[in-house]
Amino acid sequence: MGAERIAAAFLMLWASLEAFARSEMPGMFARPQTPGQVVSTLATESHFTPGGAGRQQSYRKVRNAPIHGDLTALVTTADPTDLSNKIEAVMLNEAA
Repeated sequence: MGAERIAAAFLMLWASLEAFARSEMPGMFARPQTPGQVVSTLATESHFTPGGAGRQQSYRKVRNAPIHGDLTALVTTADPTDLSNKIEAVMLNEAA
């Protein structure tokens, strides 16, 4: 899979994470939030373990590069897979 496709998959997964946050906490996410605020709020609400939140925070840079047009940023195949697993756990109401 090409780097651009991996980055696109990662961005779609990140959008799913933000959609989950907005559906679970509409009052907190009525306005646009930074990626860091999304992860911090989900961690505060116990959707992420402290370690999981730390890993998600590291994904901010991974998310920001292609969002701002840097398609040369390194997004590995493990990044979308890990994020997908975290989103699945959060949606199943398991701290990720």
